[in-house]
Amino acid sequence: MSGEIDLAVPRTLSHAIGHDAQGYFGRQATDRLVRYAQSHAVPWERAGAVVDIDFIYDRASWYGLKFASIDRFLAAVGGTVLSGTGASRVIRLPWTDNSVYVVAEFINSAEAWASGSRYPYEFYSNDNNRMTASRTTSGFLGVAAVTAGTTSYLPAGFGPIGGPILRLAASYGATMRGAYNGQDAQLSTNWPGAPVVTNLVVGGDRNGANFGSPFRRFTIYADAVTDTARIKADSLPVWDCWVDGDSYGGGAGNPEVGFGRSLALLGWTPYMTAVGGSTLEQIKTRMLAAPAFAKALPTLWWDGDNNSYDATTANDVARHQAIITALGHTNYLIIPTAKREGQAALAQTAVTALTAALLAANPGKVLPPMPYLLSLGNGTTDNTAVANGNVPPSALADGVHLTSPAMSGIAALVDSAMRGAGWGMAA
Repeated sequence: MSGEIDLAVPRTLSHAIGHDAQGYFGRQATDRLVRYAQSHAVPWERAGAVVDIDFIYDRASWYGLKFASIDRFLAAVGGTVLSGTGASRVIRLPWTDNSVYVVAEFINSAEAWASGSRYPYEFYSNDNNRMTASRTTSGFLGVAAVTAGTTSYLPAGFGPIGGPILRLAASYGATMRGAYNGQDAQLSTNWPGAPVVTNLVVGGDRNGANFGSPFRRFTIYADAVTDTARIKADSLPVWDCWVDGDSYGGGAGNPEVGFGRSLALLGWTPYMTAVGGSTLEQIKTRMLAAPAFAKALPTLWWDGDNNSYDATTANDVARHQAIITALGHTNYLIIPTAKREGQAALAQTAVTALTAALLAANPGKVLPPMPYLLSLGNGTTDNTAVANGNVPPSALADGVHLTSPAMSGIAALVDSAMRGAGWGMAA
């Protein structure tokens, strides 16, 4: 590691001193940068990266030099915060290299696509010279650039975007190429060449407008990439758990509230197959047919609303058991149905019976949501529902689906259980 630092320091020093006259770096900041990096040489950054900003763990590296926080990194390299806080910050860095390879991972926005185009990052010098990606109003993630006023783009937008995690690999250089979430890489057919750039914004656009959803990691490699197989592979998220279920798992509403997205906000990278409106039989069928890599992951499923419930408890227990058998491991957690007003009396009876049966059959592998949800009662208008053992109406966004705070609370409980079981997040 000391050799890496020795090589990195001269490069960074020369870069910094060359930018002193423009105010990007001061020699004092550079001295602090070098001293800190030499004493905190922890090998967490991605191999070959020249810039690696990890929003989940609040750390960054710059040409081999590591920083314990993004704020320290920004202070050292002359970056600024344009807006926002935490992982939702929009940060600007001095940047002049227009032949780069970018891997950006961020959370899917909870807003409707119709809220307008948003930019997760931009390399730019002005409106007529910039390289970027954008979330379009039609529900696609696009990769484009403007070179001396001429716009170029990949031939088709990536999407429609689904699931809570977006991971984009994009190369800008002699060609422009990109891939999203493991899709095939595309090549721009009207690329005139990379524009001149002087700055980089991460988490928003050149005007400081926030992308509208938290970033997870942003990595730049020194050289553009033409290997489409690598671009495709680099765009695939490193899944660390698998989530199935109905809309409680997959998400519903506008802004979208879902268990998978809530886990992603806590740092997990869930492989999502949940589909709104699914019955437990459909959930079982889908999970049994899932690819082997999904079945090998720590697995969570949540039949949140017990659609088309089965009045025979043993039948539903058998469906859950079929899923458990198909997994072939014990790293799983079942979240039973939430009991709420509006469900038929027989459905509520089935929910209560199934939860008890699952707890008896799978000790330590079932996390009932109702104790926590009942604790959210507001003490007034929720009293009747709570007294009947139902989800407090104030914790429901539309009478069926949970509000964002209620869903976040369930996700926090599951997060704690997963960590307690030693299920690690992807690095």
